[in-house]
Amino acid sequence: MAVHSLILTVSLLLLTAAGTASGQCSSSPVPKEVNETSPVGTVIEVLDSSYNQVATPTIDAVYACYFELVNSTLRLKRQFNLENFTSCVDDSTVTPLSPQSIQIGCSGGGVTATFLVRLVDVNEFPPTFEPNVFRVNVSEAIALGTSIIQLNSYVKDKDFSNVRTFNILIVSGSNNDFGMNSGITSGIVTVQRALDYDAGPRQYVMNISAADLAYESTSLPVPLTGYATLIVDVQDADDLSPVFSESSYSLYFMENDTSYLNRSLETSPVLLARDGDIGINQTINYAIESGSKLDNAYQTDKPTSRISVTLCLVTVGDKNDNAPVMSSAVYNVSVAENSLINTYVTAVKASDADLGENATFIFLLNDTTGAFQIDANSGLVTVANSALLDREARSSFIILVWARESLTPEKFASPASQLTVNLIDVNDNAPAFNASSYAFVVSEDAPVGTPIGAVFATDGDADVASGNGRIGRYDIVWSGSGVSA
Repeated sequence: MAVHSLILTVSLLLLTAAGTASGQCSSSPVPKEVNETSPVGTVIEVLDSSYNQVATPTIDAVYACYFELVNSTLRLKRQFNLENFTSCVDDSTVTPLSPQSIQIGCSGGGVTATFLVRLVDVNEFPPTFEPNVFRVNVSEAIALGTSIIQLNSYVKDKDFSNVRTFNILIVSGSNNDFGMNSGITSGIVTVQRALDYDAGPRQYVMNISAADLAYESTSLPVPLTGYATLIVDVQDADDLSPVFSESSYSLYFMENDTSYLNRSLETSPVLLARDGDIGINQTINYAIESGSKLDNAYQTDKPTSRISVTLCLVTVGDKNDNAPVMSSAVYNVSVAENSLINTYVTAVKASDADLGENATFIFLLNDTTGAFQIDANSGLVTVANSALLDREARSSFIILVWARESLTPEKFASPASQLTVNLIDVNDNAPAFNASSYAFVVSEDAPVGTPIGAVFATDGDADVASGNGRIGRYDIVWSGSGVSA
């Protein structure tokens, strides 16, 4: 409740007639307080018979309609509204500051007596913010302690006697990132902790209060509080480089395919980078730094300082454009006749300039005799039928070997190579005479050394040069009775 400074001076005429008691019809030195919310009829002063209660009190015309003297009682005729005080003359709004005099004559006429009336302002209205919603943009790079707004000048109070000083507080919503370190009556909101647009929060909605000062008389009977909303929008600062959507990317295309020339190639996943500062979202450009890195996802406004790097694995697909090639067009090997089945003969080799499945092949063999076989995977040639390996029947075999792709739809094959297998003669035949018996006639007196006949033997082995098929000597291993060797 505020004490209003308006003092109305009420003057009463003193009685001068004989027999008037001393001290009656006199002025009152103690002001009478009347609240602006006091109802019509509120008693200001009760008068005794020494006052002239018939004459109309004399008062400034502006205030005359607010008081009346009825049945020895000076009372309130019209309620005060100090926030909108109107004149009794023309109902215009006036400022009720000057003291006024109400004169009431004594019963015998003469001097006047004065009453002091103090109009008391009541704290009816809470403080209000004008406007009641504030919005401030603040960069995330703002320094700690920086003021973002001062609110005290925006607080109003409709009460007539307000002192225009208030307790201003952040009630909620600051997340302790903002405060009023400069004093609660200043209304200065400052940054208390570092802001981060990217990690958030990006907006603060704070409830702000303004309250009457409790120790001020203008706050009576109780201090009142008003509220407003302070919205702080955090603005993104350019403090982050671009960010790729993935840690790495891959790119695939086929070798020797001219259709890829001068066209865009799409990575997997699609190559994408964005400005790390989401609120700025600067345009991003891309550049290839080297054969192993895709570099310079860079901001167009800061191409040398806002850069990010990622890896892109480029795979060139193998096109099946090469057939297998045998290691030699001609192979010459030897194997002993009568070699057992699966006896090693040779191992042929091949290569394919392609990769992976395109370079996977098997070995094939064409032997019409059926004497040999080949392992499709290793190229190992072995004996398939030992009975056919008879040196006395044939000296060699000529067969074809080649390689053919096994996993491609094209099934490309190498030219056939000639494999000649020479049979090594084995001493598997004993000499044989051309007759089972021989009969010779000799004269009894034939001298020693006289030829009496000849025997002839042959060897079935083919290799004469090695001695297997050559008769070295003849011996008589048995003779008849009385005949010496």
